[in-house]
Amino acid sequence: MTMETVSTEQGTENMEYVRRLLRQKQPGFSTALELAVAGVERELLSAAVPPGGFARDFGTADGERVMVAAITRQQFADLAGATRLARTFAFLERVLDADFSTCSDLYSHRDTIAALLAPWFSRCTVADLAAAFAGTSVPWAITG
Repeated sequence: MTMETVSTEQGTENMEYVRRLLRQKQPGFSTALELAVAGVERELLSAAVPPGGFARDFGTADGERVMVAAITRQQFADLAGATRLARTFAFLERVLDADFSTCSDLYSHRDTIAALLAPWFSRCTVADLAAAFAGTSVPWAITG
């Protein structure tokens, strides 16, 4: 099995998870998240473009779970700004020789990105997140 096959299979599994969440039609799913999922699906269907971007669910201070995604350069910049981790992510890009404006590097370093974001999400309530992401391009939704 090649690395490309493993990457494609993992991307497909992640997409199936997000599709199941969307089918549940839970309150809080935004149109932006649905559009982000559609964009990732298009990428997965394209043989020329590997799966990419960042999507993860996080626990919040009020016991909820939220899904957040960053598929575009702007979405990741807004996520970094809203979480006040922009300088940290810029430093990480230099250390890892990565470019988080690309879907492939967001995907490659998704676990590290999630590890940096998790403490911020765990300190926030859903109301805090709504305020932090208001007026941004960050797609997010309550998942349970």
